Amino acid sequence: MDADQAYVVRNLLFARAAVALQSGDVERARAALGAATELLERLADRSDPAWRNLHRLRARLAVADMKPDSALAHADAALTLARAQAIDAQASTAVGEDLLLRAEVLAAQGAREGAARDTRAAVVHFERTADPSHPALAQARRLAG
Repeated sequence: MDADQAYVVRNLLFARAAVALQSGDVERARAALGAATELLERLADRSDPAWRNLHRLRARLAVADMKPDSALAHADAALTLARAQAIDAQASTAVGEDLLLRAEVLAAQGAREGAARDTRAAVVHFERTADPSHPALAQARRLAG
């Protein structure tokens, strides 16, 4: 498989996992993410932004599996990658998305203060980078109260 094919395949696997998680099909999501992990490991490029997407989806899978420690670890890994890859770590939609994801994971664990802190930080990132009608900004504002 060449690099172009690998790019398409990983995006397809991420889409399958996201749709499966959205519909509650945890096993299908797990299978898609397993295949995506194998592909990324085979490509052996730890700087590939796809690792962030993999961690984001793995965090959501861990929430569905009721594995809070794993969910937080994957959310943290995604956030770390987003910050490292951001052009401006103080104004990044990707950082905002991952702060919001981590806030959701923390809220599910009952860590309200941490969730509120991350939600407020996500709002700041979205206000600096996204259109006022961006759905993630609306979601972050709703969660921030």
